[in-house]
Amino acid sequence: MKVEYLNAFVQAALTTCVTMLGTNASHGQLVIKKAGTQTTADITAVLGLSGKVRGSIVLAFDHDSAEKYIAKFLGMNGKLSDGDICDGVGELCNIIGGSAKVELNKFGLNLTISIPNVVTGKGMQVVTNQSYPTLVVPFQSELGLFTLEVCLMD
Repeated sequence: MKVEYLNAFVQAALTTCVTMLGTNASHGQLVIKKAGTQTTADITAVLGLSGKVRGSIVLAFDHDSAEKYIAKFLGMNGKLSDGDICDGVGELCNIIGGSAKVELNKFGLNLTISIPNVVTGKGMQVVTNQSYPTLVVPFQSELGLFTLEVCLMD
């Protein structure tokens, strides 16, 4: 995967935190996900990408962080329903994917994105094409931690 492609997703996540959540986030060290790795996240959104490259992004949160991010996103205080949290995580994934798509299409990739699927539960595995690396980028803000996984196939 070209670094410019990964950077589009990282920048989209950072910009989304500022514009949609009013918080600054920073990203940590990128790691390559090993095959068979289970997530430690509670709530995960998966968004498919197709065009001149294809693949997926995965946005993953623990429950407490997800609730804080989505409460801020919705402008709400107090406890949120699990449905609201899942809907919000899906929407954040859609915003990040859509923002990155705009940047990536400047490279002539003609990307389209799917509707995000949100799954909950610990210990699940999001399986991607093992022929291509899945890059995992952790993000941190005052609201908590989340990770963004990117797998693109040329």
